[in-house]
Amino acid sequence: MQDNVIPLYYGRDKKHGHSPGWVKLCQQSMATVLPHFNSYRVLHDYACRFYGPAAQRGRVLATDNYTPATELAKWKVKVRTAWPSVVLKLVSDTVERIDHDDRLRLSVDVLSSGLVAQDIRVECVMRRVMCSELTVPVPQFARDAQVGDGIRYVGDDVVSVIPLEPADEVTQGGARRYELDCETPWCGELTYEIRAVPQHPHLSHPYDMGLMHWL
Repeated sequence: MQDNVIPLYYGRDKKHGHSPGWVKLCQQSMATVLPHFNSYRVLHDYACRFYGPAAQRGRVLATDNYTPATELAKWKVKVRTAWPSVVLKLVSDTVERIDHDDRLRLSVDVLSSGLVAQDIRVECVMRRVMCSELTVPVPQFARDAQVGDGIRYVGDDVVSVIPLEPADEVTQGGARRYELDCETPWCGELTYEIRAVPQHPHLSHPYDMGLMHWL
C-alpha cells in the first residue's frame, strides 16, 4: 500500500486538484466489480425465499373456502391451551465423551394433555465450545433468516439443530418417546440441549407461535 496506493492517491495535478491515476483506478474498479455486486441477488432472495413461499402458502390456506386456514386457527387455540401441560424427561443415560466414529443417542419422553406426536417437534440444539472454525460451512451470500435442520446461525452463534424422531412406544403414563441417533457435526468440546416446539405443516415459521419447552 505505502509504495503504490498512497503515492497514487496523493499524486494530484495542479490543474484539476486530484489524482488522474487514482480516478482511473476507481473507474476501472467500478467497471469490473459492479457487475458482480448488484441488486439481482437481493431481488432473487426476496422473490425466492420470502414472496414466493408466502404467495404459495396463501394459496394453500385459501383452498376449499379457507378450510386449511380455519383448521390452523383452531389448532393454534388447542396448542396454546395444552402447552403448559407439556413435560420433557430424559430417559437415556447422558455421556460426557464419545469417539469420533461413535453416534449420539438420546431418548426423551414427552408428556402432554390433548396433543399428539404430530403436534410436537423435539429438537437437539448443539453448540461448539472448543473446536475448529474450519469445520463450519460458509453460508451462501449472507446469514439470512432461513430456518432448517442442520448447521445454521442463531444471531452470531453457529448451532446445529437435529430433530428427534417420535417412536411408536408410549409409556404407561401416556408419554410419547422421541429418539435421537446421529453423528455429531463437529469434533471437539460440544454442548447440547433438548427443546420442544409446536409443529404444524401450515405454520409460516417453525417457531411461529413463540412457544417452547427446554429440558
